[in-house]
Amino acid sequence: MFKISTREAQRTIAIMVLLAVLSSVAAFGEQVHVQIANAKLKKSPQWFTATVEEPALGDTLDVLKKAGDWYQVKAGDMTGWIHKSAVTTKKAKKSRASTVGSTQTSADDITLAGKGFNELEADYRKSGETVNLEAIDAMEARSVEEDKLMLFLRKGALLPKSAKKVKK
Repeated sequence: MFKISTREAQRTIAIMVLLAVLSSVAAFGEQVHVQIANAKLKKSPQWFTATVEEPALGDTLDVLKKAGDWYQVKAGDMTGWIHKSAVTTKKAKKSRASTVGSTQTSADDITLAGKGFNELEADYRKSGETVNLEAIDAMEARSVEEDKLMLFLRKGALLPKSAKKVKK
């Protein structure tokens, strides 16, 4: 039978505790970077809950824990939940708007370009059709305040039951 001294047992336990502590520190040391304009930190890991903060494109957030497709993060002194589609583990670069011809390139344009929008537009132009982006610009310019959207969703019974319990 294998015998181990008390000192060796204590050393083994100490090493195991140290490894457990180091692995938990590594998990909480993860960071993500905001990759979209208009990102929102939510009160809970659901789409239709109150927004607690709006981090800027390129901001670095400390990951506290994960729940499905959501990250609980700390941004400054604020804690909230952000969907994985709004962040990346790669360092995002903050970009100033730049002038190209007579148009202004915004953070939204940069985000869309990163998702392949410009390639799609170029292919469409090759087909001989003309693209009028004024309608898209007009739609993007429209916004609805979050409290008015929530009221609309509640009155129409369009919220999941779990979202109805969350109050702003």
